[in-house]
Amino acid sequence: MTEIGVYTQGKVGSKSLVATLSKAFSDRHIWDFRRTFDRVADHLAIRGTRPRLLSEDVEFTQFVREQPVVDLMLIATVREPVAIAVSSFFYNFGPRNPDMDIVSLTDEEIRQRLVAGESFNQPSFHLDWFDIEVRPFLGLDVYEHAPFPRDTGYAIYAAILGGRSSRLLVIRLEDLDRVAAQALAEFFGIQIEYESDRQNVGCAQAYGSRYAAFLASAKLRRSWVEWQLNSKYARFFYSLNERKAAALRWTGAHDSELVG
Repeated sequence: MTEIGVYTQGKVGSKSLVATLSKAFSDRHIWDFRRTFDRVADHLAIRGTRPRLLSEDVEFTQFVREQPVVDLMLIATVREPVAIAVSSFFYNFGPRNPDMDIVSLTDEEIRQRLVAGESFNQPSFHLDWFDIEVRPFLGLDVYEHAPFPRDTGYAIYAAILGGRSSRLLVIRLEDLDRVAAQALAEFFGIQIEYESDRQNVGCAQAYGSRYAAFLASAKLRRSWVEWQLNSKYARFFYSLNERKAAALRWTGAHDSELVG
């Protein structure tokens, strides 16, 4: 039987898809995971990180090892990368700093921590995710395919690795409400009612008011923003105009040095 799941980078709006699939395939187990390689020990070494966040990762890794030829139908969402980094920082701050309250940090202190790479174990994890996770696991290099269809908002890829056949639906978070129903119907071959209610969003968390205030007023370091928006990840999934708009939002600068 083909296994179905949501393959997430983290903080890319994937929980609404998990809810949608769980309802549409109520007789199936829907995988919700972000890693398929042995970095669990490293992740748990971070002070305060909650082991429960990785429970499904461990189970999925064990499952695919025991079932090396199982076929997969997976969905991954992508998101403008600066937004991923900022959202991940706020989400992970409490577990990683149990003795601190993020409300006590000034905007400048948050900016400094962001630039220092505190959002992730590796500063460029969100930019490299398709290379360090998807490509070795599925045998699929999305970047080798034609430019991502930005007007459509989603693309479907297929790969075979060993005895495992995989299909991957990639959807941009910014287009999710607009295209999810169409994308899911094309991918699964049946009509699925998309659960558009956002799950696990930053504004609904305990830190929500501080997160909203930071988004409303803080301007981020230009070099840090441009580094992300010039990445292979950003240039593949987002047009130059979209990246310029993101740069303006995060820095307030109209003359960002972004490449095409």
